[in-house]
This record gives sequence, C-alpha cells and structure tokens, in this order.
Amino acid sequence: MHAFIITVPERHELATRLQATLEADNITTELVGNGIKRPAIVNHRDAISFAFIRSTTYDRSIIIEDDAILTSNFHKKLDTVLETERDTPLLSLYLGKQTPVKAQDTIKKALDEQPDASILHFPHLWNAVAYTIQPGYLKQNGIALIDEINARIAYNRGPYTIPTDTTIEEALNLTDYAYTIPSLVNHNTDVPGVYIHSGLRPAGRREAWRFDD
Repeated sequence: MHAFIITVPERHELATRLQATLEADNITTELVGNGIKRPAIVNHRDAISFAFIRSTTYDRSIIIEDDAILTSNFHKKLDTVLETERDTPLLSLYLGKQTPVKAQDTIKKALDEQPDASILHFPHLWNAVAYTIQPGYLKQNGIALIDEINARIAYNRGPYTIPTDTTIEEALNLTDYAYTIPSLVNHNTDVPGVYIHSGLRPAGRREAWRFDD
C-alpha cells in the first residue's frame, strides 16, 4: 500500500510527521506539493495522476491531506474494510461534521438509521481529507478522470476558487461513494487552514462524526 500526502511548504513538518506515522505502519509514502504552494485541486490532480501511473505497481494507493489524524492500527483497519469494499470505485476514509452544511442532516439520519454500519453509501463526495480510488478503476479511467479535472480547472478560469471534493466528484461522475464508519482518519482542527474556502463555513470543529483513536 502506498500513500500520496497532499501538502504545502508551510506544513512540511506536519506532513513529515504523518509520513513517519504511515511508514511505521508499513505504508510507503511520498509528498505531493511540497516544493511550492499550489491550489489544493492541483495537488490532488497530481496525486491521482501518480496513483494512475503506479496502479500496476501498488495494490492500493491512498490520497491523504497533511492535516489528517490516523486511527490506531490504521493499515490493519483499512485492510479489513477493503475485504468487502475492494471493488468500490472511491472509498472515503473520513465523514465530517460541519461541512458541507447541506449534507449534515442526511449524514445524521443515515447514522441514526444504521447505528451498526461499518460503511455508509452516499451519492456525493463530501470531503477530500483521505480517500482511495480502486486500482482497476484507475487503470481503465485514469486518463479521462485527469482530463475532466483539468477541464473543470480551465472552465473555472483557475484552480484557486473551486472546491476539491466537488471537482473530483464531477470528474468521476459516479452515483455512489462509500465512507468508512467510524472514520479511519480525523481532521486536525488545531492546524490553521492555508486556503480560503468559498461558501458557508459554520462555526465549530471540523471533525469526523465518529472516530476511534
């Protein structure tokens, strides 16, 4: 298993700590975006590109942002999830509170109705904190996916104002996205943001609905 860590220069120390934690859990890693500060969607696009290129080398690639906090025994828990979700095109490892605002009632209802679920399925990608795209899907659709992301960057006349998760979702054009329950990563709320986010951002901690340390 291999992880592409999305980062920016001012978070180098944070990224290398995450890198060390992943490698201690027998997951090889590399940093994406460490040289110069670039828009988040550009780093995600490049990570997806690298995952596509290496889809014949690694059995599974994870794309993870530098402010993610891993659950204990992360690799083992992810392997357990993949026993049943190995063919899922996109598996998100984080289901968050606060944002997006419009999704919160839907998420809460699903969690209340399925309290023992280990996976929840929704028709949207609601974050880009940590996710894995199925290798076979990448092999077949990687070039088209990257082209679609580039097209959306061009259409919006630049990558700084477009949300990463929505852009990836539109490029993938799937009808189902799976989320691990509890989340296998949490969002480090002690780290200040480095990008200006468009849209409504309510007060409160951006953290997982359920997370086991």
